[in-house]
Amino acid sequence: MSLPGSPRLPYDRLPDGLRSAIDAALGSPVVAVSPRTGGFSPGPAVVVTCADASSAFVKAVGTPLNPDTPQLMRAEAVVTAGLPASLPVPALRAHLEWADGPDEWVALVFEAFDGESAPLPWTSRAATAVVDGLTELARAATPCPVPGLPTLGERVDGPLSAWAEPAAAPPPDLHPWEAGNLAWLGTVPDRLAASGWLGGDTLVHGDLRADNLLFGADASVAFVDWA
Repeated sequence: MSLPGSPRLPYDRLPDGLRSAIDAALGSPVVAVSPRTGGFSPGPAVVVTCADASSAFVKAVGTPLNPDTPQLMRAEAVVTAGLPASLPVPALRAHLEWADGPDEWVALVFEAFDGESAPLPWTSRAATAVVDGLTELARAATPCPVPGLPTLGERVDGPLSAWAEPAAAPPPDLHPWEAGNLAWLGTVPDRLAASGWLGGDTLVHGDLRADNLLFGADASVAFVDWA
């Protein structure tokens, strides 16, 4: 299944130094690459096969592709490195940094997961598996196993509060529903905070979408940020 998203840089166009570092982290040189589509990062997202027949999932990005994404991947590395093996999340094997003058590149190497993308359109069986998996993820990730993370309120305060801007000066191309509900949308952060939805001690997946789920042959679900 091909999912929509941004065009990705081919793996062989990563800097030679970064690819050499990936080979070293894997313990065997990469001999085959299977690209993955979907998501909105401009960097490669691939399953690699090494000379020793082992495999891994690799994603990478550099400031020449997007100046902000490397920092997002560094933050992801901190979180995934701190997750216990009991969570339904493929383990992080390596976090690699490579620089060429002002250009910075980041690569994350994960254990490969033998699974398929979410079946679209959704089926009752797949939806039930995801709900069951999320229930287990929430149970196992309470309290949050990674110290020092921002709260959900801190992480989404900017996007949630942004409705105040069009409310002050509504642009002419707003959807009629948005235009008629700007005041209500502007109070979303306060209402969520008052209801307790922005607080707690459970680790939250901030980008839960169909292309960040993988279904195993045993009906298990892995939660990733690989899109």
